[in-house]
Amino acid sequence: MVNRLLLCGLPVLALCLTCTAMAADAPASGATADIDKTLTSCLADPEKQSTGGQDECIVDATHAWDARLNTTYQSLRDALPETARPALLAAQRAWLASRDADLKLIEAVYATVHGTMYAPANANDVMRLTQRRAQTLARYRDDVSLAASEGTGPASAKVAGHAGHAQNAEVDRWGRRMMRRLPSASGGVVRASNEKWRTFASAEKGLIAVVCPSDGNTSASSAQACRNVQAANETAARVQWLKGLDGMIGAD
Repeated sequence: MVNRLLLCGLPVLALCLTCTAMAADAPASGATADIDKTLTSCLADPEKQSTGGQDECIVDATHAWDARLNTTYQSLRDALPETARPALLAAQRAWLASRDADLKLIEAVYATVHGTMYAPANANDVMRLTQRRAQTLARYRDDVSLAASEGTGPASAKVAGHAGHAQNAEVDRWGRRMMRRLPSASGGVVRASNEKWRTFASAEKGLIAVVCPSDGNTSASSAQACRNVQAANETAARVQWLKGLDGMIGAD
């Protein structure tokens, strides 16, 4: 459940910040564009320019992403073999714990900013946690469904080779940087956020393994390449998220 205190004082600036942040995550598919379009229209509505009106827009969009996440989780579960479903459940439970730790980090970061003009970015960061997970599970579902229909291994996005190790180091580097810049009392929040994320990333590897299986239609090398890509994408998203939060520390 989203902390409504993070969604207070949303000015008209929310329109620009929300759309920009969404565009940075991933191209909107038909399934996600409807939520984006509804939010954009809501934030631009002259009758929604008050703080309460903007707050309502973001809360509604967040609820929509919550519902989309639940629906996508179920559709992915249905697409997976029964023996693979425990991996999905374990990964999702780990993600929920990671999300809760990330919410505390977001709160700690925005406690350092000066001025209500940053409230839209705060609300958007909260919403994007669920949005990103819904989009990731949708990608997994589509890969599994495509592989089943074509009798081939799942498709995967392109990433630079051997990027995973460097990106993992970047997660640590940005975590250390944020600990130096945030008040000392927030150091534990940063550590907990990254630790919970690493636990999630480990559990996610089990899910990725069933999304990228090695079987009679997919070579072991192709399956491993698929797994590396999916894991690297998750780590790259983490790095970008930490960079964005770091950029907000002490903003005025």
